[in-house]
Amino acid sequence: MKRLALSAAMLASAITSIAIAERLPQGRAVAGFSTLLGMAAVIPAASWWRDRRRRKALSGRGPLSVDDLPTIPGRVYLGRGFEWTPRQAVELDREAARGAGAGALHAIGVADEKDLHLLEGELDLHLLLLGTTGTGKTRLLEVLIAQAIRRGDGVAVIDPKGDAGLLARVFDECRRANKPLTLIAPPYPGSSVPYNPVERFVEAREVADRVAALLPGGGDAEPFRAFAWEAVEAVASAMVRYREPVTLASIRRYAVEDPWALPRRLVREIAPEFAKLEPETMARRFLARRHPPAAPELERLLTLALRPREHAQKLLSALVPILSKLTSGSHRDLLSPEKGGFSWGELDRTRGVAYFYLGSLLGGDSAGAVAKMTLLDFQSYVGARYAYGVEGGPLSLFVDEMADALSAPFISLLNKGRGAGLRITGSAQSAADFEAALGSAAQARQILANANTVIQFRSPNVEDAEAFSSLAGARLLPTVSDSEAYEPALFRSGLDIVEDFRAIFGRNVAWRASEFVPPWAVTSLPRFEYFVRSGARVAKGIAPRLAPAPQDPVRSIQEGRGHAADVDFPDGPGGRGAGLGDGRNVRGA
Repeated sequence: MKRLALSAAMLASAITSIAIAERLPQGRAVAGFSTLLGMAAVIPAASWWRDRRRRKALSGRGPLSVDDLPTIPGRVYLGRGFEWTPRQAVELDREAARGAGAGALHAIGVADEKDLHLLEGELDLHLLLLGTTGTGKTRLLEVLIAQAIRRGDGVAVIDPKGDAGLLARVFDECRRANKPLTLIAPPYPGSSVPYNPVERFVEAREVADRVAALLPGGGDAEPFRAFAWEAVEAVASAMVRYREPVTLASIRRYAVEDPWALPRRLVREIAPEFAKLEPETMARRFLARRHPPAAPELERLLTLALRPREHAQKLLSALVPILSKLTSGSHRDLLSPEKGGFSWGELDRTRGVAYFYLGSLLGGDSAGAVAKMTLLDFQSYVGARYAYGVEGGPLSLFVDEMADALSAPFISLLNKGRGAGLRITGSAQSAADFEAALGSAAQARQILANANTVIQFRSPNVEDAEAFSSLAGARLLPTVSDSEAYEPALFRSGLDIVEDFRAIFGRNVAWRASEFVPPWAVTSLPRFEYFVRSGARVAKGIAPRLAPAPQDPVRSIQEGRGHAADVDFPDGPGGRGAGLGDGRNVRGA
């Protein structure tokens, strides 16, 4: 309204001056200046009108019904937005020079706004959502997961934090699509499907890799990690060789609590005459046999068991607490079943949906450990699928709070998973989270380099803003400077009378390489707004906000009144409670 008042005042002043110009000295000059003033009065009025149209276009964006979610074959909906072109970049600079606020970031292109889509094939090159807490990452993740379920992908969601709204959305989409849902939720063991993250592997060393990935590495911690890997690999190899189920609980028992239990059992089967001796005597006599049957796995176990107990306990000090957390209380039955439970192979075959609701706020170390082992187990399945040519459709993996689940082997899953039909979508607050999780700035950059599509919500971290600005690149943009001057004829030759005046206008245009998306724009994004860079394409968008999904299934599980397979849904697409399988009778991969 201030601009309208200014425009009206300028126009009134111009009209008044023109009306009385004939009675004033230098009346012609006054009339000329007044005419220019009247013309200039249009500028603030036009600015007000333009901003009013922008505000009107931006207003009224209420929640989107899930039934109205655009579904186009071969495309992935990201919300409403527009291509970010040099024209928008130049106009943003002008608006910033005028002191425009954060609303101008989307308003400058609202006239060109349309549905934003990614080609479905771009998901094979992976997608990353970045932004600070509460900016809209998880809500956009809802939209992407809903579309993956509707496409018929095999879908796995790893949610270290445990977002009830996201879980409710997945329940609702499974009901609508008549697809089975498997819930793995350590905070709610009574509602959860059991899952053994070390049951399926090609070689026993993979078990040791998964366990060792939970331990700190590098520097002084590396010897402890190396010894833990050796101990777990020896135990797992022996268990596989002698057909005993591998679980986290059995690894804890045989590698940490009682390193003689498994060797004594195996010696009793191979050389029963030694089994009644004292442990160390038994081990030395067994290893000293001159004509033994080949038992390399047992011999390695015995060699490890002969190490001084106190020394071995010190070297395993990093392994003890994490195994204790994963095999104590309700976690023991949930994460160490000897048979049955969740299977990646069954998920792939049925095109099902699995949700890992880990509840990091209740136990951050345990949730992070389960998330890391889940990813490594999944990586093993994807590797086998690729190596042995297992046919199947796309597998979409969604990881919220991705830094909580990261380990170094995950990078190879990013850069080699495409050949196995894997599509990874991850979210994080900052690229610095990757460095903190991996302990390496170089590996953190590898995570970013392996994501073809990056969606950046607001980040107060200037380094993150500069990183996205660098991803968006630079463009040749025009820098325009205007000049104007007014002078009476007295100062110029060639004019006869003093009443004459001259107006001089100038414009200079220079082209220079400039940031296509300036860092300050990233730090100023309003909630739910984002920039997206996919390949060489840059766009500005607003994430759709879906109307909340029914919360009854989640409340039933939280209150211990239901299982993922037993939740009673209201009638709707797919029928009452349609298609929600619990995985309790699934077969192994």
